[in-house]
Amino acid sequence: MPGDVLFEGEANHHRRTDRGWTYCIQVVTNDGELLLLESGFCAAKAALKAQGMAPELLQGSGDIAAMVRIALGVRAGLNVTAPD
Repeated sequence: MPGDVLFEGEANHHRRTDRGWTYCIQVVTNDGELLLLESGFCAAKAALKAQGMAPELLQGSGDIAAMVRIALGVRAGLNVTAPD
């Protein structure tokens, strides 16, 4: 359904050099399309900022904060894939 959001986080293998976490967000847009974004959400944050998202909603750092921000933006009808 439009507005549905799924947050996922997966621990990277502890013996590899790419330790840490990989995050993924899936959001159903208002048009009913499925949007899938993976870790590295800087471009999405820039797109939300360029479209005038309230500054208090853009505060916070890290991938989890970014996923919440993206969910709010998509539910508000903003495009998170490219700045206007």
